[in-house]
Amino acid sequence: MSDPETPPNAYALTVKGDSMDLVVPNGATLVIDPDDTALWPGRRYVVLSDDGETTFKEYQEAPARLVPCSTNDEHKDILIGDRPLKILGRVFSYSMRDVPRRAS
Repeated sequence: MSDPETPPNAYALTVKGDSMDLVVPNGATLVIDPDDTALWPGRRYVVLSDDGETTFKEYQEAPARLVPCSTNDEHKDILIGDRPLKILGRVFSYSMRDVPRRAS
C-alpha cells in the first residue's frame, strides 16, 4: 500500500454490486483492517453472514443495524442480532480507477 498509515494486517477486496454505490461504485477496491472490529456509528464494515455471504455496509445504532448506502431500494438494513454475523473488519480506505464519464 502506498499509504504509510495502512494497518499492518490490512487486505483488499473488490466491490461487486450496488448495495453501497452512494459511497463507492461496483469494481472499487476496499482496504479492510481485520484488527478493527468494534462497531461505531457511521463507520463501514465488511461482514460475513451465516450463509457465507460477505457484504459491505455502514453501521448505525437505534436500532443497531448494517445499512446499505444505495440507489437501489431493493437493498435492506440488516438488524444486528437477527442472524449470526461475523465482523471481518472496518473499511480503512477505498479507491477506484478513473473512468470516462458517460456521454450525455
